[in-house]
Amino acid sequence: MKATLKLILFAIPVLFLSCQKDEVAPSVASSITSSGTLSGTISGYAPNTVDSVKAKVYVSLIGTCKVSSTGEFSVGLSIPELYMIHSLSGVNVSDTTAMTGTLAVACFNKGVFYSELSKSSCSQDSLVMPGMSASSFVYSDRDLTLKGVHSDTYTSDGFSWSDVRTYQITLKKGWNELIDKTNSYSISTTSVVYTHTISNTVTSNLKWRYSNNGYFMNQVKKSGIPTVKLLKVFPLLRSK
Repeated sequence: MKATLKLILFAIPVLFLSCQKDEVAPSVASSITSSGTLSGTISGYAPNTVDSVKAKVYVSLIGTCKVSSTGEFSVGLSIPELYMIHSLSGVNVSDTTAMTGTLAVACFNKGVFYSELSKSSCSQDSLVMPGMSASSFVYSDRDLTLKGVHSDTYTSDGFSWSDVRTYQITLKKGWNELIDKTNSYSISTTSVVYTHTISNTVTSNLKWRYSNNGYFMNQVKKSGIPTVKLLKVFPLLRSK
């Protein structure tokens, strides 16, 4: 089934990661080929921790592979179910009839889920720290560009989340790697304001890592935000 989704699907699927301070890093080749081979090495991999990787677009499994004894994996991806994107205010989309799909990757041990797997510049704190970056992998059915700035604000029970995204994207037909880099992030008892840029610039400081809550949840505790308010706003984020 084909459906329409907003451009927020290009944002990194995993918000909560653990990160090290970002530094200027040289550009490198993507972890995915346009025809659909996703490969890499899990940072800090310990033997027998995980034995397989599975890749999905939304709910559809489109690839699986074994993980080597040194944490290496290479998974072939089929063409996923695709969804139409819509223009957002402030963003120029070269073709609003384009169809895309965004990949989610997870690792397993003996068939049991172990962790989401993300490619990021992170190891100690979180993607929401300024300067942190993470990859997403998007399939497009045609060449496509997205340029501009869009802002969304989600509010529930007196708590708001403002998300300001700058798009500097050129997609080619097939699979593409996009990078989401945090520009600024602030949190208080009533709000979160998050600004970030999404581009094609893949850098050498990005590594495949297990995901966890890290810095973000520590900041939530320090800010005094009632957890129930945070949980209420997340469904609004996902539904936009």
